[in-house]
Amino acid sequence: MLGLYLGDGCLSEHRKAVFALRIACDDAYPGVIAEAAEVITSVNASRPVHRVQAPGCTHLVSYWKHWPCLFPQHGAGRKHLRKIQLLDWQREIVADHPGLFVRGLFLSDGCRVNNWTTTNGRRYTR
Repeated sequence: MLGLYLGDGCLSEHRKAVFALRIACDDAYPGVIAEAAEVITSVNASRPVHRVQAPGCTHLVSYWKHWPCLFPQHGAGRKHLRKIQLLDWQREIVADHPGLFVRGLFLSDGCRVNNWTTTNGRRYTR
């Protein structure tokens, strides 16, 4: 979820210090949308995940006061112009699950092609 947030997510504050977590997902990948919604729900099952349709994408939105506790990287301005630094507890989680973290980054902003190579006349797809 951290990778998805850092790639295509944001937090915005609403009334009574409630924050909206919003993650934009490409409509071409409904499986990614479903998986992302499931992950958000698994973090806080008491809060629904809303799907807000926009041209070509679906925004997954969930409201909760504690989203900034999980994503202290939020702040004013554009994420790509801010220094994004993981806290110690986040670094530990990423160190324990680097594949899931990188997967979240790729699912949000990565390239979706199969890598391939040819060795000894045989083509291998990865």
